Amino acid sequence: VKEEVNVYRTRNGISSRDGELNAFATGGKDVFYTPSLSKILNEREMIAVLLHEYGHNKEKHIEKDFVTNSFISIISFALVGTFLTIN
Repeated sequence: VKEEVNVYRTRNGISSRDGELNAFATGGKDVFYTPSLSKILNEREMIAVLLHEYGHNKEKHIEKDFVTNSFISIISFALVGTFLTIN
């Protein structure tokens, strides 16, 4: 994939200084994409990427991941604390 990205960058005159090729959802209603991404994708591809990211928001993936990761962290800290106090 990295080679394909480099081919896109070269073909479209995008330097590494232009930043990464990325789009992301932040939760809520916001979706962002880097300017470099819009340089290499046609309109249909860009719509597909943005709809994919909006799907993350609609399904609340970010919020669910936050809750899951918080729970895992709390359990992990509790287990580590328990083992440290035993020894």
